Amino acid sequence: MFFWVPISWADSITGLYRAEITLPSSLTESQLLTAAFRQAAKNVLIKVSGRPDLIEETLTNSDLNSAPSWVAQHSILASDRPIQFNGELVESKKVSVTFYEQSINLFLIDRKIAIWGSNRPSILIWLLQEGVQGRFLSGVDAPSPLLAAISEQSLINGLPVYAPILDDVDKKTVPIPAIWGFFEDEVSQASKRYQTDLFSVVRVRNEFGKRVVDLRVFFPSGDIVPLNFVAENEADIALSVNNELSQLLSEKYAAVRDVSEESQLKMRLTGLNTYDKLQKVQSYLDSIILIRNWNLASLKDDEVIYIIQSDGGVNKLKDSIALDSVLIENPLSALDPNANISLSYEFRGK
Repeated sequence: MFFWVPISWADSITGLYRAEITLPSSLTESQLLTAAFRQAAKNVLIKVSGRPDLIEETLTNSDLNSAPSWVAQHSILASDRPIQFNGELVESKKVSVTFYEQSINLFLIDRKIAIWGSNRPSILIWLLQEGVQGRFLSGVDAPSPLLAAISEQSLINGLPVYAPILDDVDKKTVPIPAIWGFFEDEVSQASKRYQTDLFSVVRVRNEFGKRVVDLRVFFPSGDIVPLNFVAENEADIALSVNNELSQLLSEKYAAVRDVSEESQLKMRLTGLNTYDKLQKVQSYLDSIILIRNWNLASLKDDEVIYIIQSDGGVNKLKDSIALDSVLIENPLSALDPNANISLSYEFRGK
């Protein structure tokens, strides 16, 4: 299930290149590993790229046959969780698979699919469903099977997804009609206490025997992205919600690694008045997946100029930096002699 944790900047996702696959224990070890490596490779490619649509389009059987050569390590574990197989519940085993980072990245680079780093925006989800007894919200204090399914799928997609508590404070701040109507002011006010980077509303309604899902994603810039789809069941809803969010956020924060399109930017940083701070900011630059390389161009007092080689252009780099509280944008005046600098920030630490 979801756990609510206050967030003040993006979450760092662990295990990007690892997947766990549960399969019937009746399979031979060879069958078990073959099936696990293929499914794990697909799951990791989706998680690292954030683009399930492109992986589905480009991944072939020949690629999956190569999956064993990408495996860095694996283990077979006992599992007490029965699974559905051929229409019945059977005993299972869990296979944990870790891939070489370079193998996964090279696959994505070769097919011009983005690589999304571990620093990802945290997302608060207000889940509202239409049931036989009316409309109801799901949260930490009001769990539901669909909420659990969305949470479980978010781990596969590598999305830091959270749910509201749904205590008296939430119920007073944002009534159900406001969420059902996507009233931005009320939902935004209720979301502030959770301090996530983004928030979204997932509205599930019944229409002619189908589950119609209306999804709205609210960005700090004020942009609202509407997404809509029809699903057969709760498993389909959970998968589609996570896949739609993955694709949307990957397009915004990830970039294709292409040497021919690599851009060079000049970044000014202030507030670096000690060697320790200089080291910290340089470690931070190393952690940003969009930054291919950086060089220190000048150092004067507490101001440093870096030459940054990055993928995706200046706007994507700004979006990624905005997810953290490490650097605070400090725009230059048009009269500043360094006004041609693309990026200007003040180091605030972490």
